[in-house]
Amino acid sequence: MRILLVDDDLPLAKLAARILGELGGHEVTCAAGGRDGLARAEAGGFDLVLLDWTMPDLDGPAVLGRLRADPRTRALPVLFLTAKTDPGTIQEARRLGAAGCAAKPFDPEVLLEQIRVAAVRRTGP
Repeated sequence: MRILLVDDDLPLAKLAARILGELGGHEVTCAAGGRDGLARAEAGGFDLVLLDWTMPDLDGPAVLGRLRADPRTRALPVLFLTAKTDPGTIQEARRLGAAGCAAKPFDPEVLLEQIRVAAVRRTGP
């Protein structure tokens, strides 16, 4: 699966990309913030977006709103990867059209399962 990982914390994003590649066989592209991630997602070629909630240039909810408004990216599965995993944030993420929230710091096996579920939810079994 081709995953776009949008996070302004590049060391964390690169670590996550390496883990998802090695353990899950995924091809991960890192974007260094919301604007970069949005441009890459709009260019196409991704099966899923992992999206940080809090970023200085364009936050995750704003990125998701733009993805959902664009016919090219409307159906792209999005999973927030964030330290904000309280029930209110999870509910807001789903209301905005995300599959849910994966916690930072992340457990690689749990994250891989959440990615699998998010992808199936959008594409069907």
